[in-house]
Amino acid sequence: MKGLSTFNCFFYFFAPNREEDAKVNSLIVNQLEKFGVVVQNKLLVKTNGREQIDLTRFGSSRPSLFFEIRNITSVEGKELPVIRGSLNIQAPVMLQKGYCFSSPYVWTNNCFLEGFFREKIEQSVTLALSQLLRQFQIDYSTANPSHAERPVFHIFLP
Repeated sequence: MKGLSTFNCFFYFFAPNREEDAKVNSLIVNQLEKFGVVVQNKLLVKTNGREQIDLTRFGSSRPSLFFEIRNITSVEGKELPVIRGSLNIQAPVMLQKGYCFSSPYVWTNNCFLEGFFREKIEQSVTLALSQLLRQFQIDYSTANPSHAERPVFHIFLP
């Protein structure tokens, strides 16, 4: 995490409807704001009077932060009453020997909660992300001791 300060953020979860999706996105933004600065970017932009999706920011060399939360499934495909929350940082790097670019995970953290995600969506997101971001803050501060600025989280909304 040394030297990383700005992240494109992506969230993976299942919400049963648009209202719940918006509520969960709002909860995630609130949690991120406790640890850094959140910049909200619009995916839909108006160009020549038409709405288009702007994907230009996704080709940037900026590291990405991924938050995923869902139930664990058994090898038989059965959903288990264990929720896994994951926070991962993926950063673009160039491999010197082969002169090729790659984007490996450079940091990852998981937490586990009891129950079914669909039954307690908001509570699960808040608990998991709070715990994951606490560890992120510890590791970020350790890797960047002289970096007084808070990390910047770019999120993308329709």
